[in-house]
Amino acid sequence: MDRRVEQPYAWYFRDFPALTITPAGQAPGMNADIVIAPDDTGMVDAGYSVTPYNTENRVPGAYTDPNIGDILAGIFVPSNWQDSLDYLLYRELQTPAAPAPVQVGLITDLSAQITPASGPYALLERVGPGSADGQFDGPRGIAVADDASVYVVDSNNARVERFDPEGDFVASWDGSSGAVALTISSQGLGPTGIAIGEDGLIYVADTWGHRIVALDSSGAVIRTWGTYADNTDAPTAEMNPGSFFGPRGVAVTEDEVFVVDTGNERVEVFGKDGAFKRAFGGKGSAPSQLSEPVGIAIGPDGNVYVADSGNARISVFSQSGEPIAQWPVVAWSGRSYYEPYLAFGDDGLLYATSSATGSVEVIGKDGQLLGSITTSGTQALKKPVGIALETDGTLLVSDIGSSAVYRIEPLQVENAEAVAIGAVAASPEPTSASNLLPPVSSPVASPASSPIATPQP
Repeated sequence: MDRRVEQPYAWYFRDFPALTITPAGQAPGMNADIVIAPDDTGMVDAGYSVTPYNTENRVPGAYTDPNIGDILAGIFVPSNWQDSLDYLLYRELQTPAAPAPVQVGLITDLSAQITPASGPYALLERVGPGSADGQFDGPRGIAVADDASVYVVDSNNARVERFDPEGDFVASWDGSSGAVALTISSQGLGPTGIAIGEDGLIYVADTWGHRIVALDSSGAVIRTWGTYADNTDAPTAEMNPGSFFGPRGVAVTEDEVFVVDTGNERVEVFGKDGAFKRAFGGKGSAPSQLSEPVGIAIGPDGNVYVADSGNARISVFSQSGEPIAQWPVVAWSGRSYYEPYLAFGDDGLLYATSSATGSVEVIGKDGQLLGSITTSGTQALKKPVGIALETDGTLLVSDIGSSAVYRIEPLQVENAEAVAIGAVAASPEPTSASNLLPPVSSPVASPASSPIATPQP
């Protein structure tokens, strides 16, 4: 609460121990659920839905310095008695107080509860969780097509939503719309990853249906593949080829589809027709193994990059499955439940989400941490999960903490070509070896098990 409206509102909130009175103009920056101030300066930029209220909470000027003649006239002149009685009995004033506006800002979740959404909403509108057209509830995977259309896996609503290049809502694909029927588990968990191939097909990880679903741009199902299998933490990837415990990340090359089978701690590779080709990984922390892998991306060098969350590292493999490198990610160390996804920029930098720290980590060659992105404009990220790049290089990030999608400018890295992954051209200026981190060995996997690797079928 801004101190300029402390009275009388602090009295009304006297039983609220979390109330904080701030200096003038500072309330929107306090990361509160509710902000009360005399004006809306800074509220919208901080992500609040703002509603103005006109209130009458001050004594009119005519009553703060009364004229003795008016008082006596009210007592002794019969024609004034009715006005005096109305004031004494009903507090009705001859000179009403002028309304004084106050602005109330609510975070998106609260705003959605007070004013239920109806939609359709555009891609970047922050209306809180819900199921209206264009709205999200726990969005995960996000992908951008060659025509700049954006596809978002609206996980808790078990659907895929499509937006046009301007961000306007186009369609929602789920069982109720007559399109694909994606799966919700008994715990309310839905589909997760998504990727788009050069053939224009959209590949969705129907996690709890234990399958991959390939759709065309109209939402029609072209093919599906996969059945349920639990490899019971096998240290190698060969068991039950072509089956899934819980597929999540998806990456597509010209002729193959790479799928992260999180629950079975491996990556499986398929042809575009869904035919199984090979698998690599297996439960463990050795260079060839994975623990709770989630996101996956194909690098500009052609290698396969896996968000190896249980080992708090990015594991790099050849497309045939040979281990190449393991890069620890400090933001992931000691964390759980953070569902990291990966995406490469045209600049050859790797972007990795970290929902536990509310950040997107920017990584260069040899695993060098180049920086962290924690905001979209002035809006702090809460729990970023899915990530993709628009055709102009801007980042799109799905945030399950606010059930929203954010547009983020990529990190500006000086002499980026020198630290780009897969760069073939030498830097124009010599780069000191002290500025680049050497390759590092794999850390020991965290013994804690995240629910994302041990779901119930």
